Amino acid sequence: MEDYSSAFQAIGLDAKTVDNLLKSKKKAAELMDVIKEAGVTNGCDRAMGNLLYNVSTMVPTSARAYRPAVLKLVVEGKIKSNLQITEAVSYLKKLPANAVLDQAALETACGAGIEVTEEEIKDAVNALIEKNKEALMTQRYCFPISQLMYAMKEGRMKWADGKKMREIFDAAILALLGPKTAADTEAMESGKKKGKKDAKKKVETVEPEVEKEKEGFEGRDLETSKNSAELIAQHLKATGGKIRCRFPPEPNGYLHIGHAKSMYLNFKGAFERVGKEGETVLRFDDTNPEAEKLEFIDNIKEDVTWLGWKPCQVNFGSDNFDKLYEFAVQLIKMGKAYVDHQTPEEIKRSREIAQECSREGGRKDLNPESPWRNRSVEENLRLFEDMRKGKFAEGEATLRMKIDMRSPNPCMWDPVAYRIKYINHPHVGDKWCIYPSYDFQHCLVDSLENIDYSLCTLEFEVRRESYYWLVDQLNVWRAYVWEFGRLNITNTVMSKRKLKTLVADGAVRGWDDPRMPTIKGLRRRGFTPEGINAFCAAISASRTTETTIDWARLEHFARLALDPVAPRAFAVLDPVKVVLTNRPAHFLEALHAPLFPKDPAKGARELPYQRVLFVDRRDVKAEDEPKFLGLAPGRIVSLRYADVVHCDEVVCDEKGEVREVRCTVLGEEEKRAALAHKDRKLGSIHWLAGAKVGEEPRRGEVRLYDHLFTTKNPAAEKDWKKSLNPTSEVVVPNAMLEASLLGRKAEDHVQFERLGYFCVDKDSREDHIVYNRTCALHS
Repeated sequence: MEDYSSAFQAIGLDAKTVDNLLKSKKKAAELMDVIKEAGVTNGCDRAMGNLLYNVSTMVPTSARAYRPAVLKLVVEGKIKSNLQITEAVSYLKKLPANAVLDQAALETACGAGIEVTEEEIKDAVNALIEKNKEALMTQRYCFPISQLMYAMKEGRMKWADGKKMREIFDAAILALLGPKTAADTEAMESGKKKGKKDAKKKVETVEPEVEKEKEGFEGRDLETSKNSAELIAQHLKATGGKIRCRFPPEPNGYLHIGHAKSMYLNFKGAFERVGKEGETVLRFDDTNPEAEKLEFIDNIKEDVTWLGWKPCQVNFGSDNFDKLYEFAVQLIKMGKAYVDHQTPEEIKRSREIAQECSREGGRKDLNPESPWRNRSVEENLRLFEDMRKGKFAEGEATLRMKIDMRSPNPCMWDPVAYRIKYINHPHVGDKWCIYPSYDFQHCLVDSLENIDYSLCTLEFEVRRESYYWLVDQLNVWRAYVWEFGRLNITNTVMSKRKLKTLVADGAVRGWDDPRMPTIKGLRRRGFTPEGINAFCAAISASRTTETTIDWARLEHFARLALDPVAPRAFAVLDPVKVVLTNRPAHFLEALHAPLFPKDPAKGARELPYQRVLFVDRRDVKAEDEPKFLGLAPGRIVSLRYADVVHCDEVVCDEKGEVREVRCTVLGEEEKRAALAHKDRKLGSIHWLAGAKVGEEPRRGEVRLYDHLFTTKNPAAEKDWKKSLNPTSEVVVPNAMLEASLLGRKAEDHVQFERLGYFCVDKDSREDHIVYNRTCALHS
């Protein structure tokens, strides 16, 4: 890909970005196509090059035909920011299939050609500060200043340089309030608002569109997403200006590494992006009683705690069932919801008609609406009450939101708000026989919990319109929705359905099998919270549809976390007897080896050393080979923390299997002479000996884990179970273990020198210890 490399460097991409691109033929080819379409094969400045790179990664296949129109705006200098690229792509995604592009509409959507001057920014900042001057002067730095930035990205200001706006805004605040004093700091830390009793005036901000370039969250904004000044004031009163996120798992399975990424973003990453401290709610989205269990609820709580996250509240969506029912009644009274009796087959047919009606050039004379869509408010109220009282069988009636059956977005086709299920709920018992849908409850509970940032994976992006439609209709607080790419890890599957199949089929030991990508599985394998969170921090969150990370990268962060805390020890997995022929039969010494070779001050462990000891079979060969550093006839090897020996003989059985190695311990003079004439570097191998003369070392079980699947992306295969790795777990039932490895408790971490990081498995007993390999020492 030499031509690619030169072309990428010519548009100003840095070396790291170029290297990453060249690892993916598809991405590299995509960017090369963009460069050719833009007509900059001879290069361009770095700013334009970064925009071209973003176009290549963000424009979906479905909108590829419109890509040249976006590139033309970039080359002409009418698009100058990543925000404009994001808005252009969002506009293209909303176009029906095969639609004719409206160039003017595209340019309006992405602010093409708009130049916001520094004077305009100053005027907007001064006007905003003047509007809130009294509250600012009273509360000083206790005033939620960052909230004021919400009002700055409106109209033309949306396209202003975010960095320049921040500089002007900060300078204006400093000019008004002066430097932050010790008293300001004390008041902020204690949570006391200076002059709070006198600052009764409502904060006069406007719609809180997030200032994306500063906040770090870029997405598709809608008019219905904007809060009124009154809602903002109510929200700030409830939160005290503290940013609030939520982690909302559905308790229908065990959490996996993808959820760990979401946890990191919601408990820490979001606040780092915003540059302000905040708090996070752990909320169980428990609207589907059929799939949810207390087992899953308890394990999710345990996983969140184990990873080190401390929610400000632990809530259940079902805690709000009474309020959600009131919202549903309110929606019916507004004429925005109706009770429907269509069967699943009839709903499917109406959706097919809706798809035809919304298609460019499709038939507009067809009617996709339910025959019960236009019932009277009174009838809908009565029927919905009958649903609540259990007068209908399951499937006989649903409550649907009355949105738009002709919208190009299928999520707007009158989604279900309530359905009937005669099943006990794991949290609220049998109080209800009607349950809200995810689409109905999720956005409303975000509002009830005063969530600022509703962060979810990108498959929910299409639901953004229905999300904001509902909160807008009910005129309640609307969180800022931002979607990020789903995390995939190579050589495993992340689908709960597929993971459940592996457990049910007995392909793994259970949800906590060390080969599983679940938090429980990773924990049992020996991964630490510090390693997992560091991994999540490093991969960050972006609006790429899917982020696929090599398993080796997760192991890299495991090693970084384990290296300073895992004491060293010896283990011999496949032992071969070694006899030191020039040591007497009764020879026995106690040697000492550091627990942490880089920091001997942390202590040492005792190693018995005698005439007969054991080494690993992989460190012995019947005949020497080039570059081999172990024991072979004529080779000189260092026994780690002990002597340097000369291999005199390797004894094999009739099958050629090594049975015994006979060595001579070299004296100091012999050692110096031998090392002076060595033809390769001195090998150093680990070993073990019994605690008493003639006694073998203690034994234990060691489980060696490898990838669960042999292919990088098994989920993409039709028969995904076919690529299960038959050697993903290799059990060594009678490995020899150093004495310091015995008597440890489950989840204790150690490093088997030269072999990798291991931890004690929960299957261990007092008389039988079991170790799991977390990862090798090197990838």
